[in-house]
Amino acid sequence: MIIYLEAEVYAKFIIPERSKNNIELRIDISIGKYWKQYILSLHPEVKDEMRTYQHLLPNGIKVPAFEYPHKYLGDFKYFINEIWMPEHGIRYFSERAPELLQYIPKMFVKNTCYPKLIELSKEYTLKLENKAKRIGSRNVKLLIAK
Repeated sequence: MIIYLEAEVYAKFIIPERSKNNIELRIDISIGKYWKQYILSLHPEVKDEMRTYQHLLPNGIKVPAFEYPHKYLGDFKYFINEIWMPEHGIRYFSERAPELLQYIPKMFVKNTCYPKLIELSKEYTLKLENKAKRIGSRNVKLLIAK
């Protein structure tokens, strides 16, 4: 998936299967859920072109997933960079793996959403730090610092 490639190429980082808190990261499922809504809103005819296949998760479980024609690859790249990451991705990572927030702006440095991602990642990091202070925990702050 594109997001894993961008993490390695631009941020020099490999997205793990689990966060430091041992929470499973299923980015592909999150992206797939929103992508289907997005592409059907733009191209209702894609419904007749989609195929179902069994997607194998790293834990060995197979789940039904949709496969889309390659002609929608440009739409998919736009969706990841300009819609999913700023609108859903930052929240996804902040809730499941806040230690990864520092890498997100680096992944999208060449995209138009870059300034927004920097702002959002700082905002979520600050929220997590404030939450840690309120509950008297240093764990959240330590995760972010690493």
